[in-house]
Amino acid sequence: MPKTSQPFKNPSAVSVRISELFEKLSPVLSVKDLTELLGKDTDTVYWWLKKGELPGVLVDGTTWIVYRDEVKDYLLSRHNQAGGTPQGKHQAKTMLDL
Repeated sequence: MPKTSQPFKNPSAVSVRISELFEKLSPVLSVKDLTELLGKDTDTVYWWLKKGELPGVLVDGTTWIVYRDEVKDYLLSRHNQAGGTPQGKHQAKTMLDL
């Protein structure tokens, strides 16, 4: 994923960038997809899912169903909020390095 040294100042630019990132993805994402998309390790992604910091559905005690559009909407709804990064065991500075 390309990185820039400065965050976007225009919220609509962030929306466009997030939309571009998600448009080529499958409608259902795997945890591996999320690790690559968010640039975080598997433990962090599972922690965020278990804590409800990322949207997903645990179906059989081990399998997560994560809908692309729910993650996209979640990120779009939080990208301008102070402290908008999931909190907990695996603290991170940002969810997306845009």
